[in-house]
Amino acid sequence: MKKIVLSLLLALAVLFLSPSANAQGRPRNIFGAHLISPTHDEIRAACRLVNANGGQWGSLVRVLQEGELTPENLQAEYKILFEERCLYILRLATKIDDQGKWVLPSESTTNYITDLVKKTTPPSRGYYQLGNEPNRGDELGGDCLKNIPEYAHWFQKTKQAILEVSPEAVVMLGALDKAAPMIAPEYCDVKTFYKELIKAEPKIFDDISVLSTHSYFTGHNGFGGSLLTSHDAEKRYLFQLGVDHALGMSVIISETGGNQGANTVSNLQNAIALWQRDSKLLSFNVFVYHACDEKFHPFSLVDCPDSQMTPLGNAIYSNSKIVGEPEFTFSATTVGNFVKDLAENLDFATEITVENKSTDAIRRGEYELVLIGPSFDYSFSDFHLVLPGDTLRTKFTMNPGRTSGCPTLRFGLARKGQIVLELAEWQPCIHESPTLELIDVRYPTGIVEETKAQLQCFDSEEAIVARENGTITQGLFKIDHVEGVNFVDEYRCVLIAEGSLPQQWYTHFSPGQNSQKAKTVWPIDKNQDGQFNLTDILNLYSQ
Repeated sequence: MKKIVLSLLLALAVLFLSPSANAQGRPRNIFGAHLISPTHDEIRAACRLVNANGGQWGSLVRVLQEGELTPENLQAEYKILFEERCLYILRLATKIDDQGKWVLPSESTTNYITDLVKKTTPPSRGYYQLGNEPNRGDELGGDCLKNIPEYAHWFQKTKQAILEVSPEAVVMLGALDKAAPMIAPEYCDVKTFYKELIKAEPKIFDDISVLSTHSYFTGHNGFGGSLLTSHDAEKRYLFQLGVDHALGMSVIISETGGNQGANTVSNLQNAIALWQRDSKLLSFNVFVYHACDEKFHPFSLVDCPDSQMTPLGNAIYSNSKIVGEPEFTFSATTVGNFVKDLAENLDFATEITVENKSTDAIRRGEYELVLIGPSFDYSFSDFHLVLPGDTLRTKFTMNPGRTSGCPTLRFGLARKGQIVLELAEWQPCIHESPTLELIDVRYPTGIVEETKAQLQCFDSEEAIVARENGTITQGLFKIDHVEGVNFVDEYRCVLIAEGSLPQQWYTHFSPGQNSQKAKTVWPIDKNQDGQFNLTDILNLYSQ
């Protein structure tokens, strides 16, 4: 067998269009929730909540402290997201000191984050928010003003490190507390913070395409205007500060919600109605999914201790949602044993392995393997769920029919009926069934002049694959088409000449004509009276 190993590393981003789409033309499920130190069960339940009533690919903001998870632990959480079709927005944090303040990020924080990004594969592109409400002193090492340059330099360095290992990643600044007054070092108002941030790192907004923001239903808005659309005022202010692309930035509301008593649910519904019309909004995430402490329990989507949904949780659950279409990158390494020559009208089968290096899981029903080229009969054995990093193993079977020539065939991965990745290319040559000539067919006493004969060929399982009848004439036995044999396997073939012992040999067939010198044929019924006796032996040697 000629072994052809096909290894392709191809990447293709595919655009799906929908009437309900954001600025990039993609349908999006904007519903989301905010998680703090979640269990695996909570992650799964939260996904199902934000996807309830027709949705897929809702989002979850996940607070992640430095050192909290190993790459393996984080990938285990990603596995749940792939299974449930949810996106993660990692809100990356440092650690809390003895005074209850978040310490300043350091080089070790950068190394921890970069290692996580490098060694894990999240759904879609990966969304990383570096810090949270850094215009509060307790979120920025105790001083919201003095520590701005240090945060700015750290953010710029960490952003670049993330994009070096994951160019498709979305990196965001920590969302600001818009209600904060200017009372340094405890609080810095949003406008002062942004001015000082850009002063410390003029290019800090380079490579930032998404604004992470907080939009609560009530309270002060340092940018002015409506709280629910405060991100628009925030982008306009950044544009005034010289961030040229600010107005075109997409938005993730990484925190929203709050406790307004009897008005909480109605406020949420009003906000949803407004946000669903915002083409720049990727998601809103209600703070918080599950909290049992006195401070945050009134904000929670599920109650304590029974985890039943609160009125706010029921409101999220009851809203109709849509199937989002995140931006996936498709890549794979494909390996298969393919032969150069095929026999017409004969099944060919081989195992193909596809190592999934995409940013989505390959799911049965949503994805399928296809053969691109002539309309041959073919099939792939079934698969269920192939996560990134795992390998899909399938048995590929194809029958070329009566086609001849050397067509180019391509293996593809299709999602919802559209080809998203070409996996491999194969150009077999398809031939007519081979010809066989057995020459110099002889009895012990001389050439076989004329007698009927049959050729039988068996595969390695001793199943008969070919049976051809013919006539030996002047020592030549010729079969024009040996149907049922390929050009790869070895066969045990048997010549059964009328009235003679079977003669067998092992052979490989090649395309076209196959010639082979025959073995001696030993007749057992020389006088053809239907019996083997002494007369046959005497007739054989009487010459």
